[in-house]
Amino acid sequence: MQYLDLETEIKTTKELTNIKQLLENLVKESGVSNGTLNCWVPHEVASIVQIEDDPNLKEDFLNFVTDIIPEKKWIKHDEPGTSFRFNAFNHFRTKLLGHFQIELIIRDKELVIGKYQGFFIYNPVFKDKLVIKLICRIIDLD
Repeated sequence: MQYLDLETEIKTTKELTNIKQLLENLVKESGVSNGTLNCWVPHEVASIVQIEDDPNLKEDFLNFVTDIIPEKKWIKHDEPGTSFRFNAFNHFRTKLLGHFQIELIIRDKELVIGKYQGFFIYNPVFKDKLVIKLICRIIDLD
């Protein structure tokens, strides 16, 4: 069994940044025929979201997260002198989603995913933290 470690930075310009093409390109460039792709986001306030790439569904999703965990309800968390003052709600939103890591199957040099599946970085603090690191390991099972 061999593996390839990759690290990339993703510029986020909105709360949900599409990474599906990036993941497909990593697999294609690796040359791995059969294996797994494991990705991890090492940022405290970010998640990997697997959701259909439909603008209306994504809007509903963001409204859902906002409605479930509203801003300014939890205010004890503070990072003095930073732009992240009183952002506990952002931490809670990413914890609600809970996907800091995903594992996908590679078969015949392609990701095994559903027809409508999309993959996104959810970064609610994108205005203050534009770049999110994504660490991936491709495991070759051939």
